[in-house]
Amino acid sequence: MNAPPSTFQRRRRAAFTSLLAAALIVAPAAARAAPDHTAQATAETPTSPGDAANSTEHEAARPGPDRDQKPTEAETANPERLREAGQRYEAGLSLYSEGDFALAVIEFERAFSLVPDYRVLFNIGQVRIQLGQYARARRALEHYLREGADRIGEERRAAVAADLQMLAARTATLRVQANVGNAEIRVDDELVGRSPLPQALLLDAGEHRVVVRKPGYRTHETRVTLAGRDAEDVLVELQVLPARPPAPIVVTESRRVEDAGSSEAVMWAAWSATGALVVGASITGFLGIRAANELGELRSDPDATRGELDSAKSRARSLLITADVLGAAAVASGGIALYVTLSKRAPDRQTPERDAPKPAPEVGLAIGPGFTGLSGTY
Repeated sequence: MNAPPSTFQRRRRAAFTSLLAAALIVAPAAARAAPDHTAQATAETPTSPGDAANSTEHEAARPGPDRDQKPTEAETANPERLREAGQRYEAGLSLYSEGDFALAVIEFERAFSLVPDYRVLFNIGQVRIQLGQYARARRALEHYLREGADRIGEERRAAVAADLQMLAARTATLRVQANVGNAEIRVDDELVGRSPLPQALLLDAGEHRVVVRKPGYRTHETRVTLAGRDAEDVLVELQVLPARPPAPIVVTESRRVEDAGSSEAVMWAAWSATGALVVGASITGFLGIRAANELGELRSDPDATRGELDSAKSRARSLLITADVLGAAAVASGGIALYVTLSKRAPDRQTPERDAPKPAPEVGLAIGPGFTGLSGTY
């Protein structure tokens, strides 16, 4: 629940409501366009739209600018900007009367950006006070006094001076310095500049979060509590981030690296096939030798018929030929298995003495009557 407004705030709000109801900072475009010397003579007096009689708490009317004096930017603004500035100002008055101060000040500032008449700064400062944004209100009112100079009446100048005295007790200055240049400085997450800052920061009294950062340095964060009228200094020492170690350089030899799992599977498959072929060659060889012995017995038997001899001869020949083929296949498979095994287990070393290319392994097959042999160089 919001706290009820203080007596000071109630009196200020009532006075300011009547003030804004009569103060149109931007004169209507039609009035400026009319060649009326009376209107020019009262151009310096803030008036409501088309109704100067309602001005009860404003500066006294003064003669218009001298003929030799350069016209202000508000007097030379184009009609479209004047029209929009007037609409923005009216919207600000309406929002203020409804109690929506945050939106009201936005409209007043937009009107000032369109037609930068110094008098709208007074309105901005008063609404900032209502919002409790004392540092912004102080900057607006100080800007108002600088721009208005001797065009501001004594009564208004005295009122603004009283406001500035009140705001001085609610604001403080903070000078942020860093040991490195071009460091980003943020106060309450708002970027206020880069080091070195040209001047101290004007802030509301209270606690503030100060962050200073720069690429290549550790981010520094601190909290500062300011009382009214304080003038504090904060010196930030940014620490250099440690240099990252260089990425390791991996040098690989220009040779084909075989997948260990794949070569292992090929090796075992070759040895398994060799074993199966050796077993098959042994069995068929044994059967072929026995068939050849039976053929010899039939040849010595005078009762053996020609058909029996031919059948025994054909069987013995088939078995022996099969045994030879299986034996040859076993030798070839064994050679491949041996080559894969020796290639996998060869030491992976390179020395100056071994840089010369080595002869490729050679495998030979020797088949003779009653035996099968394997020879080679590695």
